[in-house]
Amino acid sequence: MTATIATQNREEWLNKASLLIDSEILGPLTNLQSDRALRIAIAPIRSKRLGECYPSSRTDDGANEIVITAHCDDSELILAVLVHEKIHALDDCKHKHGPVFRKAALAAGLEGKMTATVAGPKLAATLAEYVELLGPIPHSAMSHLAKDKGRNNNKLVCDDCGFKANLSAKWAMQTGDGFQCPVCLMNNTRTIT
Repeated sequence: MTATIATQNREEWLNKASLLIDSEILGPLTNLQSDRALRIAIAPIRSKRLGECYPSSRTDDGANEIVITAHCDDSELILAVLVHEKIHALDDCKHKHGPVFRKAALAAGLEGKMTATVAGPKLAATLAEYVELLGPIPHSAMSHLAKDKGRNNNKLVCDDCGFKANLSAKWAMQTGDGFQCPVCLMNNTRTIT
C-alpha cells in the first residue's frame, strides 16, 4: 500500500478504515457476520473508555452505533479500538467480553484483557499499513474538562468568627471573597473551591 486515500473528515476516515477491517481482518478471521447498518462517530466519552458500541435495540432504525472517544488522536490506537468495537457490533453486543467475543478478538489479533484490548504485533503492523494508506485521522484530540466539584466541595469560610458553609458550584462562582458573613456580619469571608 503506497498511495494515500484522501478523506474529507474523520467519520469518512473511520468508515473507510471500517471497510478495510471488515474485508481484511474480521471477515476472513472470524465467523461473525452482520447485515445491520453501522454508524461510527467520534465524540467525547466521559469515562476512561476509548470506545463504546451500542446494540441495535438502542436505535430506532436497528443500526449499531460505535463511538470512539474524541480525547484520542492516535490513528493506530483508534483503529485498534475500532476493531474491538466492530466485534461487539457484529455480535450486536450480545456476548459482551465473554468467550464468543474473546475468540473473535484473538482471531483478529487483539491481545490483553478483553475489556481493554490492544493490537498484537501482527495486527499493529496491519493497522500501521492502513494509516499509511489512509493518512492520519483528520482529528485533533480534545482535552477532558474538569468536572464541577459539586455541592460539598465548595466552602464559604469566615476568617473572623470561623463560620463555614457548603456551597453549590453555582453559588461558589457567584460569591467572591469579602462577602458578608451571615453570622457575624463582617466582610471577611473567602470561598474555597
